[in-house]
Amino acid sequence: MPPQPAFINDKIENLVRKCVVFPADGSGVRLVHMIARTVTLEDDNSWLRCHDRCIDMVSTYGDEYSKLRVAPHEQTPNARYLIHYNMSPNLPLNLTVAGVVGSSASDVKADKRLFWRGDVAVLKTRRKIPTLDFVLETLNADEDDFGLLEDVLRKQYQEGMLEKNLQWDEYIWKTHGEGAEEYNYAKIVNTKCREPPIQPPSHVNSFSDKVSSAYSTFQALLGYQTASSDPVSEETICLQSSQELTRFHPVLKNTAQRVKNLAIIGMFNRKESDIDTILAMCNGVENLLVSAAVYNLGFFTNPQAGQKLRRLTIQLRKFRPPSGSQPNFYHPCFSNITHLHLDDDDDDWPTYQGWDNLSKLTHLALSCSGPPESTLPFIQQNLPTVQYVALVHYRNGEDGRYCHPTVNNEPHMRAKWGARVVFLSSIHFNDWKRGARGDGDFWDIVEREVERRLRAVLDGASST
Repeated sequence: MPPQPAFINDKIENLVRKCVVFPADGSGVRLVHMIARTVTLEDDNSWLRCHDRCIDMVSTYGDEYSKLRVAPHEQTPNARYLIHYNMSPNLPLNLTVAGVVGSSASDVKADKRLFWRGDVAVLKTRRKIPTLDFVLETLNADEDDFGLLEDVLRKQYQEGMLEKNLQWDEYIWKTHGEGAEEYNYAKIVNTKCREPPIQPPSHVNSFSDKVSSAYSTFQALLGYQTASSDPVSEETICLQSSQELTRFHPVLKNTAQRVKNLAIIGMFNRKESDIDTILAMCNGVENLLVSAAVYNLGFFTNPQAGQKLRRLTIQLRKFRPPSGSQPNFYHPCFSNITHLHLDDDDDDWPTYQGWDNLSKLTHLALSCSGPPESTLPFIQQNLPTVQYVALVHYRNGEDGRYCHPTVNNEPHMRAKWGARVVFLSSIHFNDWKRGARGDGDFWDIVEREVERRLRAVLDGASST
């Protein structure tokens, strides 16, 4: 089922726009072409859902994408800026923003204040309807916007905007239960930045009994759509928090052998032992996704693990061997994998070791790669069985290129990358869930596109 817009009467839209980016590495503010898209029901993020358009930041933030926040700044009705940022302590401090606010990385750490982490990207928009600030038309930014946005970030830092937002987050998520993943994240960030954690604002405590009903009314007024609940079946389990790990332990004692599809995502406070317990119990898993912020899983040191594994989505760099050597595919489970989504957010995966162990691999998805002149020869030489390649982002020199499905129809891109490489704007976790439940996933799209191209080549050859 294709993605559905989060707002009624909206349409799915994916446009390439010039966005203002403050890179985390301190290289200076710049304009970058990024995907400006419709906010959909799959965007399980209350910050995104305050507007009907956003930047696709999946490739930028990787595992920390769920911690994305969006801060609007409206200069005029014809210039509303959506500042996409992250505060996850697992991402690097943004050195460009540090320079803008007149600090250094050491000063920020010494202050023990919240700070922007990872890249900060700003989408320029304007209102489609003058009286509604959430129905937007996306625009191209230009260098004239740099100074304005620098002033905005500087003012936000001086006024403690990040602390205020996180304080409000903590209160709202408390009203939905302290087991919420986002609430745990708020506590983690607070603990890392100050002691004791901040408390909910006193002036909103009286509203605790009204938040849920008010939020429902707010959704109805905006024409906002909600997705139906997605029950967990005995064959498919998605774990997104430490509490879910604990809760599923007794349940899995009787059903673990029937689990075929398993996803472990989100924040787990580094409880590798609990996750290893789940993986050991579910030893019949055929389709596994691991994107939790954990390291040194025993799964990759147990030669008996993953014997039935066929599909794997993983950021392999997280599981670097203790010796400090490069990540590798030496574990026996890799010899049976047919579908691999390598979700690493850098293009140095060709330096990984043990590629020849992927002897049955036919489908390869890459969240990031180098240019075609280096990527294609590597795949052809080291992975001769691969027939289908999906690509989200590739680097060309010092610049990055975010892919978009429209480029699949451009002849010069086909000439560079060949018939078997298909471009995708993102690979969302909900896509994995659909595939696990038999409703189709991005691989169906990739297979159809490759087969269409190959048929066109054959038809062209037969007509000559």
